[in-house]
Amino acid sequence: MSVIGKNLKFTIFGESHGKCIGGVLDNIKPGLLINLEDLESFMDRRRAKGEFKSKRHESDKVIFLSGFSENKTMGTPLAFIIENKNQNSSDYDNLINTPRPSHADFVANIKYKGHADLRGGGHFSGRLTAPICVGGFFSLQELKEDYGVEIYSHLSSVGNICDISYRDISTCDFKNLMKKDIPMADDKKIEQVKIFLQRLMSQEDSIGSTVTCVVKGLKAGYGSNLFDNARAKISSYIFSIPGTCGMEFGSGFDASISKASENNDSFYYDDGQIKTKTNNCGGIQGGITNGMDIVFKIHFKAPASIGKKQKTVNLISKKNEEIVIKGRHDPCIGLRALPVVESMAGLCVLDLIKSERI
Repeated sequence: MSVIGKNLKFTIFGESHGKCIGGVLDNIKPGLLINLEDLESFMDRRRAKGEFKSKRHESDKVIFLSGFSENKTMGTPLAFIIENKNQNSSDYDNLINTPRPSHADFVANIKYKGHADLRGGGHFSGRLTAPICVGGFFSLQELKEDYGVEIYSHLSSVGNICDISYRDISTCDFKNLMKKDIPMADDKKIEQVKIFLQRLMSQEDSIGSTVTCVVKGLKAGYGSNLFDNARAKISSYIFSIPGTCGMEFGSGFDASISKASENNDSFYYDDGQIKTKTNNCGGIQGGITNGMDIVFKIHFKAPASIGKKQKTVNLISKKNEEIVIKGRHDPCIGLRALPVVESMAGLCVLDLIKSERI
């Protein structure tokens, strides 16, 4: 399915090398004032620009079809498209019958009975994260305006090069990261990443990464005890981002090797409000938000499109073959993923609020 959400439904459509991609956002509030320059800046964070990103440069100009007039939402379904203008389909001519390793080619060919357009990844492409950012931007605006919820993220690692902890990044610093091509808080680590990526690209290879996201201002009480709980719901949205291979909340996988005395979050009163001394649970206990920051880390695999020779099969001759993937590809997903992560988190949290008024 290409639809997600219960009371805030979001649909995406299109293929990487088709005429356009787009989306429909249903049940965004009416009268939401949108600064189009801010939308453009948000989209620009995801766009391929700079030395370490794909050379496929698209303007990502958003064309609204319905639900939006005079810079305000109408409350009716918000429909929009983004035209594809810089696709190079000839790079994929030799891949029609040879599925690319660790791509969706093989399984999509089976599921859609050979009818899927897989040029550039088709509907499975990271290109489809552009409309996600449009829907996310509107959701983030409503969250901030009506509920005081703000969502930030940073590139927490590229390979084994790790940024400082999110705990040491202020809200102001999070905002400053939005202007960086490599959105880390530690400038020394940024230089290390640059050197590492230059070497990696010369080897025609790619690398995995992580992004840490923080949801601030969401009050306690949202979620459920078992099925469709807050943690499960957020996970379902985040795992919809292409390239996601893992996710952890709060102290994450370290909780599995920690003692309870080390990992438990002690309660205390702060000016009449109940808080926790630590936030190892990542703001969610028993599947329900506890009022602390929701914190989660997303693990992205290395982009599967690399210039090295790889082994595959020919679906026509039914023989083993070797292929070299041409095209313009990213060496690291995390460099462009931050606005996508924030968007999916925003869509999820706003749907959670609209589905369960407290």
